[in-house]
Amino acid sequence: MKAPRADQLALIKVADLDAQIARLEATNTKHPLRADLGTLMNIIAAKSYERTQNEGRLTEAHEDLDAREAATATIRTDVESKEKQYNSGEGLTSKGLLALAEEIKAARAKLDEASEDEFAALEEVDYREQRAATIEREMKDLNESMLAKRSELEDAVAEIEGEADKLRAKRDALLEPIAGELRNAYEHARSTGGYTVIAMAPSGATNAGVSFSPVEVARIKNAPEDEVLLSEDYDAVIVRVEHL
Repeated sequence: MKAPRADQLALIKVADLDAQIARLEATNTKHPLRADLGTLMNIIAAKSYERTQNEGRLTEAHEDLDAREAATATIRTDVESKEKQYNSGEGLTSKGLLALAEEIKAARAKLDEASEDEFAALEEVDYREQRAATIEREMKDLNESMLAKRSELEDAVAEIEGEADKLRAKRDALLEPIAGELRNAYEHARSTGGYTVIAMAPSGATNAGVSFSPVEVARIKNAPEDEVLLSEDYDAVIVRVEHL
């Protein structure tokens, strides 16, 4: 395979631009703001679940309070009725009054207990309502944070993609005039995911940090200037340079 020396040297610049583009793409994919957004979304999902749970418990608390209020009202009515009967004494003997007094005492004890239960139910309603208000404030703050982070990420991505687009334009402009066979060899090397272009100085040193055997170095150095050299070990295009 033959290709002008200028095309081979241009390929080094193309490979460098591709490496820069790849770094930008990796920065975009692994941008810390993406992780921040993921964490926020998980927190919001957990908070939304907590809100749903609290709403269910608030409904239960209201139902419990209604039942407690009804029970208290029933007992209070019974106490008032018994006290009215006791105070009037109508149709009651002394023994009947004593018995009624005991009933009133027991009913009042039940009323006290029912009132305590009603108060506890009311406190649960108050707690659940306060918790609902707190969760709503937290959800609002979290959603605002997410919107801010998302906007920040969009700006960062736009900047990264803008820089990558500029590099791609430079890369395409350099690659387009390069001889077809050399361009195909480069694209094949890229597809392997390893080295693409290895620049080698007369000393045998390379920009990739790899080492060729003395025999291989001699072969590369003695090859015609326009010959495209390929490394079987690294599946890459080798370009001879004066210095690294």
